[in-house]
Amino acid sequence: MEVARDVAPHVDRLAISVHPRTRDRMRDAVAAAGLTGDTGVLVPLAVPLLAGPSAAGDLHAVVRYVPWPRFVAALDAHVAQNLLERLADGRYGLTEPGHRFCAAVQAALGAAATEQWEPATEAVSGLLPLAHRLAAAGWETAGTAYALIAGARDPRPATPAHLLLLRLTALRYHRADAHAAAWAAAGLTAERVVGLPDGPSREPIEADTDRRAAA
Repeated sequence: MEVARDVAPHVDRLAISVHPRTRDRMRDAVAAAGLTGDTGVLVPLAVPLLAGPSAAGDLHAVVRYVPWPRFVAALDAHVAQNLLERLADGRYGLTEPGHRFCAAVQAALGAAATEQWEPATEAVSGLLPLAHRLAAAGWETAGTAYALIAGARDPRPATPAHLLLLRLTALRYHRADAHAAAWAAAGLTAERVVGLPDGPSREPIEADTDRRAAA
């Protein structure tokens, strides 16, 4: 549990540090796709959607703190924009323009990670085998979001930095699933846990999260 607790902030820090470098590329991808409205839903779903169609409920696990009505409205808007299609079985998949957009998002993340960690190429190459092992171990206790993120196909080609970012992102979602299971077990909802202050009411949930993420 202590390792899970101590490592999590570093995983977050490393993965999030790449995101500012993607802003211009993301802006270009949004403009090229003619995307309007709630881009904050589709961008985090880009990598799992590239792997194939998924049910709305599964996709929502990736952005579980987005209220369900807003999430569904965003999916419907992207269907209307011809970036997503709603299949006969109710799952959502990418159209050809949607595939181009999500591929551009993935490429932006890869380019940003490669630039960010270029001074640490040797360290990245050294960390990557460990990140692969951790991501593989995560399947034993995988939640829905982890399964979607970690189950996505690796892009070809991909730099070591891009692959490391993908593994770190998967590990973040492993902990996110653990956290969701912990607050659900405590009888809370996503909305309630977001507003929960630090202190005695949150500490048991964080401890349970560490326990679930420890694997």
